[in-house]
Amino acid sequence: MEFITCLFDLDGTLFDSQQQIISSVNFVRTQNNLVPLSSEFIKKKIGLPAIVFFNDLDIKESNKNKLVQNFRSRLKIEAQEENKVFPGVYELLQTFKLNGVRLCVATNKPTDLAIWTVENSELSGLFSHIQGLEDFQPKPHPDVILKCLTHDRSKIRFMFGDRVEDMEASVLANVQGVGIAQSCHTELDLLNAGAKYTFPSFKMSDNIKKIVLSN
Repeated sequence: MEFITCLFDLDGTLFDSQQQIISSVNFVRTQNNLVPLSSEFIKKKIGLPAIVFFNDLDIKESNKNKLVQNFRSRLKIEAQEENKVFPGVYELLQTFKLNGVRLCVATNKPTDLAIWTVENSELSGLFSHIQGLEDFQPKPHPDVILKCLTHDRSKIRFMFGDRVEDMEASVLANVQGVGIAQSCHTELDLLNAGAKYTFPSFKMSDNIKKIVLSN
């Protein structure tokens, strides 16, 4: 078997954080006397940089950034109460790890928050590298993926994500995209964005194992 690397998005892909994010966004907005956003609007934006939850406001960028920081602080509180992964994720990652697959996180969350999220979950210790946003553009730009692949020796690489931006980034990074259609984008959306494979969820773990470990 060739060296294999699998990269994963976090929110909406590995972590079922939808309700935490909805609650945290509207907690901060209400606390600051701002109109709450609809749950449907927030669901469609999960996985994008958090400033999208405050871009409707006609305020200074510095004030938006303060709201983002407050949102992230609140999200940590929510995650401490429950930080659950989607069904099938833990078992799949364990299988990959046991078979020598290099596991990485490539997310639009800031790196420090991404590390905190993983370390405070049952996935702690499984990843070789956790990469979030720093001084580069978010997905669909490929930088977060390419950062994970610095000094990577694998010839076979997969990027797992639930959003079209994940798949677009995988194409730009020359990585095989695996779309997991368990949030706001359908399998067709993900295929059209460049996914090589799609699945409705990680409950299809046997099929996912086959495409990764048969290489």
